[in-house]
Amino acid sequence: MNGVAKAASASPDQSHQENVSHKHIPSIADILQKTPSSRYVDSLSSKSSFVPAHRPTKSRSLMLQSEVTRLINLGSRSVLLKLLLTWLQDKGAKRVTNDDFLKLVPYILEAIVKWQGILLHGQYEYSAYEKRYSPTEQQDLAKEVLYSVRKIYSRLLFPDSEEDYIYSREKRRSLGETDYDLTMKDYENLISLELNNNKLDLASKWFERLEQRYPDDEVYSKMTYNLWILRFLVYGNGLPKNWSATSKETNTAFRKPVKPYHTSEVEWHRTFSEYAKKQHLMSGNSMLNFDKTLLGSIIGSIASSKDTAQIYKFIEEVWGIDEKGQIIQSHKKLDIDDPCYPDIDTLRSIVVSLVYNGQVVKSMLYMNAFQENYGIDLSKESDEFWGQLFDWAEFTTRVSENKSLEYFICKTDARVEKDEQGKFVLELAKKSPDFDYEGFLTFMTDLKNQRSRLIEELWKCYREAGANYSMRAFVAYLSVIKASKEETKLYEYLKLVAQCLHEKDLPAGSFNTVWKKAPERLRTHYEDALVALIELKATAGELEVIEVVIRKWALDAEMETSLKKYVSNQKSRYLELNATEQNDEDGDDENFLGLI
Repeated sequence: MNGVAKAASASPDQSHQENVSHKHIPSIADILQKTPSSRYVDSLSSKSSFVPAHRPTKSRSLMLQSEVTRLINLGSRSVLLKLLLTWLQDKGAKRVTNDDFLKLVPYILEAIVKWQGILLHGQYEYSAYEKRYSPTEQQDLAKEVLYSVRKIYSRLLFPDSEEDYIYSREKRRSLGETDYDLTMKDYENLISLELNNNKLDLASKWFERLEQRYPDDEVYSKMTYNLWILRFLVYGNGLPKNWSATSKETNTAFRKPVKPYHTSEVEWHRTFSEYAKKQHLMSGNSMLNFDKTLLGSIIGSIASSKDTAQIYKFIEEVWGIDEKGQIIQSHKKLDIDDPCYPDIDTLRSIVVSLVYNGQVVKSMLYMNAFQENYGIDLSKESDEFWGQLFDWAEFTTRVSENKSLEYFICKTDARVEKDEQGKFVLELAKKSPDFDYEGFLTFMTDLKNQRSRLIEELWKCYREAGANYSMRAFVAYLSVIKASKEETKLYEYLKLVAQCLHEKDLPAGSFNTVWKKAPERLRTHYEDALVALIELKATAGELEVIEVVIRKWALDAEMETSLKKYVSNQKSRYLELNATEQNDEDGDDENFLGLI
């Protein structure tokens, strides 16, 4: 059983190809033709239990476990999903299938839930031409798997009714009587599923149902360690992908991934206090038990509560590093086999939590301190680390001219008229003798420079670490380069991406493997940078060299054609832009002559 629970997952590109359509579900025989095992077919049929006496076999339980483990290890999650859906189509399937298979169902669904979480990472692709992210086929597949898992649990609990659904209105208060007794692994699956899909209201609903099933303190004796981790992630909103971000004084950046509003969220210390008082009912140990995974979820919930002072205190007490990034000499360093010994996921929780709360400099201090004192390697298995770090660093440092103007006017008490919509605009502000235009330009330059320095410093750390490809890192750095309008940096970026593409261009059938999406996304970064270079040339009035740039820097004929089409569509805008700039220059000349 443990082998099933710990089975490895396949790569997301493999997942992308899998189809789990409910409309054309094959029979179990059809499904298992792709995973040949006559003994496995026998185990699912009440009429095929005969095994020749002369052929020695494993026990049916071990045979089932072995086959399911094999399918999970092969990354055949879609096969397993179809299998469960087909099995549950028969209302009597649960009754005629042996208990051994039923015991494996939660572990099969655990693998499917993890797969669905992987699919969510590839929901969107960035378009250099449309300058926005667009949904991919993977988004539809992720939704289909989500609905399928919900359907499977509905059929497990209510096999005699197609209408009964785990989230139907009549089940809101209680599930009522069910034909299947949910295990703790099932609760972990359902909570993880909804948590990954930003449905914290539904995730918390399963905690409520668990408490109904085991009232009072009995629930704490049943809860697993993973359920405690999930409790912090749900009630404390400790998962970074679910954090909200509202506009600040100088930007309009806004995120609210959790919909509808999560009414069950509580301050982190309430869940922490609950754990401190009740965890002994699970472990039988009055001493508080922690490991680095639980500590990471606690730090995430503290970050969501905006309590940065507590994060510093937490880090100091557990790992002996103060908020200046200094090692506390009186603190005994953790042994490497200590459950709390930090790894890259621990550091990710700390750094991302601080960047989310605007503590960028201190996050860098901790990054250096943990590398030096605990030997954390930022090159291996670091995709999530760099991805989340660049994501929040880029997002929280965006600058809006309108918001910055409003903030600057309010801070300087300047008397400036508003436009018809009741908003401050720069053109009107410039007409006011009370408005410090030069001061505002300096203020904007400082904000943009702070953003550039941060992203460039992170990029330097990322490159020096020799980390694997991170889409967020490349996107964030390119956004800074484009804003700087420096041709040299754009050319350097193009060369770097071309080099990365060359490194990942492996021949078919090679024993080395790369993530299939990486070359596709690197190509997108390259094209986006090339479009930025074209825009820079057009703005500078160098229209005649654009064709040369495309011919020299396009990776292939396909890219050259698409770039030429893009330029053709923008030609009138380029001509208008250059005409406007020429008029401005003529006006400047006339003003100068007038002064003479």
